[in-house]
Amino acid sequence: MKPTNKPETYTALLVDDEQVAVDHLAELLKQFPRINIVAKTTSSNEVIDLVNTHAPDLLFLDIQMPGKNGLEILKEISFLEKPPKVIMVTAYDQFVLDALRNCAYDYILKPCDQDELARLIGRLDHIDSAADEKKNIGRLLSALSHKIQVKGVYEDYYFNPSEILFLEAEGKYTRFHLLSQKPVLSSINLSHFEKELSRDTFKRISKSFLINTAFLYKLDKKKKVVVLKTGTNEIELTYSGVYLDSLKK
Repeated sequence: MKPTNKPETYTALLVDDEQVAVDHLAELLKQFPRINIVAKTTSSNEVIDLVNTHAPDLLFLDIQMPGKNGLEILKEISFLEKPPKVIMVTAYDQFVLDALRNCAYDYILKPCDQDELARLIGRLDHIDSAADEKKNIGRLLSALSHKIQVKGVYEDYYFNPSEILFLEAEGKYTRFHLLSQKPVLSSINLSHFEKELSRDTFKRISKSFLINTAFLYKLDKKKKVVVLKTGTNEIELTYSGVYLDSLKK
């Protein structure tokens, strides 16, 4: 049942790191008189201050931004006494979409279109209480918690550790070699991910490589390589004797 005390209007804060995306969404929302945009920003660092200043009913939040990303902002919002209703704005990403759908979490896909917004706004009169919104945020964060966040040069990714074959240091960067897609370059160094990933499963074999031992097939001491195997594909990586004891544990 629809509540009888539904508000006449909803205030909204729009957040996206691209000005053109913010402006596009704002233009689309002008077609819906019940939505009153109180603030817009392209800076993830301004979000919490703007939420505290304007207390918006709705927060349209880009999930992938430089600096703080959408999930980091969600964590901060979950501690607020009265968090806004969060609507995640995202480009197509199967992992993130699965989590959003499994949690029945509101989202819109980029590029936003008027029909999708109309369906979303049609659900607003069933808006959750602040307490329920905290639970919704908690469920979403929990659904994504088993994935590792990989900050790319221009985008953020979320990978299940079981999808990672090995990580390769490239100066201050790290290249992720994955089971079923092309390698992804992260702007974070390898030592960070060595701490982030389970040391029971991921082992350092040299300054350059961190491997997923679930795919470890052979240790060739003559050639000084470890062999990772997936299906019929075998990958040889040179190891350093300094790390050999750790690999055997």
